[in-house]
Amino acid sequence: MSPDMTKYRRLFPEARIPLATMKTIARQLLLALDFLHGTCSIIHTDIKPQNILLDTPAIDKMFEKAPSQVFTPKLPPLDPPNDFYRQSEQLSSGEEDLAHATDVSIRLGDFGTASWVNKHLSEWIQPQMLRAPEVMLGAEWNSKVDIWNVGLVIWELAEGSLVFDGTWTATSPYTTEAHLAQMESVLGSMPKSLLARSKNSYRFFDDEGKLLTPSTFPPFPLERICQNPQLSVSERALFLDFIRSMVKLEPEERLSARELLGAQWLKST
Repeated sequence: MSPDMTKYRRLFPEARIPLATMKTIARQLLLALDFLHGTCSIIHTDIKPQNILLDTPAIDKMFEKAPSQVFTPKLPPLDPPNDFYRQSEQLSSGEEDLAHATDVSIRLGDFGTASWVNKHLSEWIQPQMLRAPEVMLGAEWNSKVDIWNVGLVIWELAEGSLVFDGTWTATSPYTTEAHLAQMESVLGSMPKSLLARSKNSYRFFDDEGKLLTPSTFPPFPLERICQNPQLSVSERALFLDFIRSMVKLEPEERLSARELLGAQWLKST
């Protein structure tokens, strides 16, 4: 298969994909989600940089001309019931410098944990540090979990860093408590409407909506985290508005993929 975003981003300083390319990637991700959510009634549930594959005409040409034996797996599958898993290699064309490729597109892959809109196949979904608050708290969830994921992934690829890592300190392990505290530090208090319909909220919040484990994080909004020097003052404001519209703590306040395709940041040059 072609390189994923974790490898592609390493071609650029500070692991920040150039903004013009990042807008193309964001636009295509939203088109994919609009199709999945609206036409197919599917929720991906596992959107992360490793599941977004790079595509260019040179890569397509390479795969078209490659002999069939190239695609024969070198290693056997895993033991049942996981025998549908096979190791794959990420390849790119030796005739192309991906860091300077201009005709870039993406493919959204790995639907192994995808669910139907009206029938969830699993309730514990999403990459740990990209997990939406409604999933962490045990509330009902819908296609807006994909919107949360896309917002955080676009930020990560454009900024070169995560918004949340779920740790109290640089050396401590991940905990849900730290993750929720970071969410409140960046995005404000957890909505009481969400807490009221979450079956696990009692494990992390008291009756007044305050964290049971006191936060050690001061208020630190997205404006203070945003460090990309490629963003002008005006474009920075559009970028932050775009991200905020996807990472609302209340899922119903997040814009749909179709609505997000009209974002001003995607249209700016």
